[in-house]
Amino acid sequence: MRYLITALLLIGTLSAFAQSSKYVVETPTDLEWVEKDGKFGLYHFKKEIFVIEPKFDAAEFYGKNLSMVKENNQYGIINHEGDELTSMDFDTTINFSQEIILAKKKNKFSLVRKESLTEELFGFAASSTTKDREYDQVIVSYADDFAIVKLADKYGYIDYRGDEVIKLTYDAATIFENGAASVKKDGKWGVIEKDENILIPFKYAYLSRFSNGYSVGQNVEGKWGIINKNDSTLFKFEYDFLTPMNDEGISIAKKNGKYGLLNQRGKVIVPFEYDFDENYSGLPQVCEGYVWLKHEGKWGTVDYTGKVVIPFKYDDLHSTDGDEARVYLGEKMQIIDSKGECLVNCGVNP
Repeated sequence: MRYLITALLLIGTLSAFAQSSKYVVETPTDLEWVEKDGKFGLYHFKKEIFVIEPKFDAAEFYGKNLSMVKENNQYGIINHEGDELTSMDFDTTINFSQEIILAKKKNKFSLVRKESLTEELFGFAASSTTKDREYDQVIVSYADDFAIVKLADKYGYIDYRGDEVIKLTYDAATIFENGAASVKKDGKWGVIEKDENILIPFKYAYLSRFSNGYSVGQNVEGKWGIINKNDSTLFKFEYDFLTPMNDEGISIAKKNGKYGLLNQRGKVIVPFEYDFDENYSGLPQVCEGYVWLKHEGKWGTVDYTGKVVIPFKYDDLHSTDGDEARVYLGEKMQIIDSKGECLVNCGVNP
């Protein structure tokens, strides 16, 4: 196998520094960051002039009079008069909430309070940042106001104000969904509420983050199943491997050395007679209406009724992307669609 894709099973969360804010950002009505000759400047539409000349590699509104700017691969915060409100040497920033900016420098994440920045021109070392509470990692969720924070191998949570609402006492943590989060303590996983009330005792070997009300879990005997936040079992703990359900409620499960498919009620819809590479579970192999599996060493697809859609003839599966997949016949690569029709390198014979 040419590329090993490791499944991110332990903390299925989104990095705070890979996306824009989930909050509605209050922006000025007459201003817009405009690109000119590869650089961004702040343009006033009524005056038809640049109030800040194009010189930044990137820019984004963080508030009515706050913006993030990037220059020479470094980030900082300015106001719309062009004044630097922080130093311009952050590795990255994100508009975490209406009150807080997250900023990373020298592998540490700090909380920058917007109110302090707009009161007067503070530098980075001033009271605008919580230097006493730097973190090694911050993970945010679009579904909840709590963010995971990590420091020295311990996890806790902050809220949208930057307050440390759950102390860093856990060995691992997942984002909250509908008031419930899977966390690990003293070698076992359980489920807590936002006030740290324990919904499920710390008794599992592993629990995934909750998605659509359910968590994939492994018991201490090594068997996998799916539960809700009340510890009611959706899928019995009888499987040797289990993926989270996709948007259509489909999971890949392993039993007695072979793989099959389960629907959202736990019913077997594709019998346990296929092989599967668990290292590939990071790929979107469970696609809309079908799934990539292996049979007698060859890759192919079956639909949710067990009907073979793409014959089991491919030696390797490199990647899948919705309706297309990159597959190999021997050493020859092809790109095929979801029906198995060849799109690229079609002269290669099976």
